[in-house]
Amino acid sequence: MEGGRGGGGESGEKAAFVSVLIGSIASLSKGFSKDDVGGESREAFSQALQATVQSLHLLGNEEAVRSRSMVLIHRMVLLLGEEVMLSEGSELPNADIYIYIYNTLTPPTRRFAPRQTLFAIRDSRCSSSQVLPFVGSFLGPLVSNCEKDAMEVVQLMNQLLIRFGGAVGGSMEEIILPFVRHCHDLVPVDGSQSQIAVEAVSLYKIQILFLQHVVSNECGAVFFSPKVGAGLEGILDLMCRGMEIKEGSRSCVLFLCKLCSNVSTWSPSPASQIAFWEFIFNRALVGLWRVMMGKEFNVKDAQCMRTLGEAAVLMAVVREKRGERFAGFIDALSGFVGEIKGEVVRRMKVCKHTEFKGLVKKALT
Repeated sequence: MEGGRGGGGESGEKAAFVSVLIGSIASLSKGFSKDDVGGESREAFSQALQATVQSLHLLGNEEAVRSRSMVLIHRMVLLLGEEVMLSEGSELPNADIYIYIYNTLTPPTRRFAPRQTLFAIRDSRCSSSQVLPFVGSFLGPLVSNCEKDAMEVVQLMNQLLIRFGGAVGGSMEEIILPFVRHCHDLVPVDGSQSQIAVEAVSLYKIQILFLQHVVSNECGAVFFSPKVGAGLEGILDLMCRGMEIKEGSRSCVLFLCKLCSNVSTWSPSPASQIAFWEFIFNRALVGLWRVMMGKEFNVKDAQCMRTLGEAAVLMAVVREKRGERFAGFIDALSGFVGEIKGEVVRRMKVCKHTEFKGLVKKALT
């Protein structure tokens, strides 16, 4: 089924019906704990998850379906655990799948009256010959269709990363670049400059939050895979621009620090390692210094202080990994040391990070 960005007509009616049924299963699941789920109820919840994936592929452009689906998926991660990770598709009932599942999980007195047709799921099949990463199968339509609910999608992806770590690396590899590109497309082109800027900053924060979770939960190697590596420079550039956002600067520095610490392990290509370090020295570190010495960066502010601390760790990692090049970078800073020297001295009086003080002193010597 094809559709626009949600809305009305027959598609809207189907979406409203399906979203109510998905929500019913999600609400019902709150009466179960992980220890309660077994046998028939486990199978029913597993089928509910598969049916929801089918719904997302058919009606993923409808916000109501995406929203209820994410609630259900959050619950299934808690109840089914790693069964969410990889599932051989089993054939679903020909129609009325959600009613069938709800009736399986509830006493007879609370069951739905049967319906002849469930529009979105009727005639749907999960081919037993297709063994797909289940996470990737529901993240795809969520990522490609999200709009104002982009933060909800990120919260779901972050939950999966925290819960399963490197096991979802393959799925994340598939959706990182599509998600970043989709967020770029979501920036409005109409409206006042201030409105556009606010929307752009909001989307930057969402992307930064997601990417930092990827690298912090055993999936950092995907940034150097052929699929994501092709867009790594754009991601690094996004992080450099994100350092200028107060609420996102610390996450950006953490992201860069993780990559710097592990690039020799995660990237098998000497050429890609060289390109990465060139970017770090020519763009990232210079940008970080300019942000920290900017007028809006207040070291008495708690968020700025945390960023300072992570910046000290980042520069210590870079010095350890590329000592000679780092010394040259410090020398190169002398080009704009004069204009910031007084500001640095003033800030050092209130800065509590010894490592950062040492690096600043070295830069000014």
